[in-house]
Amino acid sequence: MLHRVRTLLPVFLIAFFLSAITAPSYAEDIKKKPETRAIKVFTQGMYAPDSIFSLIPQSGQEAILLSFYRNSGRAPNFERWSKMTNLAVEAPDYDKPVVALNEQVRLQTAYENTDPDEFLVIHAQLDGNNYSAAQDVIFFEEFRTGGTLRQNIYGEKLAIVIQDIDKFQAIYMNNDDASYFFSVLNADQNTSDLNKNLIAEMVVRPKNAIFSKAARVGKNDHYLFITDLAQLTLWRAEGNGDRRARPLWSWRAPWYEIEDDNADLLQLYKAIN
Repeated sequence: MLHRVRTLLPVFLIAFFLSAITAPSYAEDIKKKPETRAIKVFTQGMYAPDSIFSLIPQSGQEAILLSFYRNSGRAPNFERWSKMTNLAVEAPDYDKPVVALNEQVRLQTAYENTDPDEFLVIHAQLDGNNYSAAQDVIFFEEFRTGGTLRQNIYGEKLAIVIQDIDKFQAIYMNNDDASYFFSVLNADQNTSDLNKNLIAEMVVRPKNAIFSKAARVGKNDHYLFITDLAQLTLWRAEGNGDRRARPLWSWRAPWYEIEDDNADLLQLYKAIN
């Protein structure tokens, strides 16, 4: 079954909030989870021309919230939301009622047009400098204990859980692959202290929207939105001057297939499979 990914223009940047669960050491984790070494790694010669690739725009907070409600089987309070959108808030007082009414219609239409099974795209910034030549492993502290993405829009607080993201805390990469990986990562880098030099592009499938006060998490009372990771692609972050985003490494779940009309990414995954 082929899936279409929802790709809206990015309206926000979600940051990682790491859970408080204690994780084993990296060395212990690698021994206990040998599957991290089986993840495919990009190597030289597997790229098609990078000029044809671009990041999938991330889904907006509104799109994620609408997906949550569609998956919960509940209808939002569109009238309340309509008064909290940017257009309504920024409208002059004499236009606010009209703008709010238009926004209410827009939101309700967007809700009705939202496919609950449609995939979502989330970006997160990573530090790609933690490579161990002794272990042939690149470490991502951001994934170490699992990540929960949090958002708050229209007074609706969500905690978005991406299941199994913690298995990518340690990715096997031999010295040759790492040499190419870092040559691309560091090329055209115009700043010497670019710590968050990678973007994790995560395509996720909605799994369970828990609309229950008893199931809320965190001190800020977030509703829980559980998702499955379909695809993870690491991109070199854009920088100053001519530094463009470039794909470096990717993993895709066996059950996830790309639509034929997404030609650029289809070429990419044909190259690595």
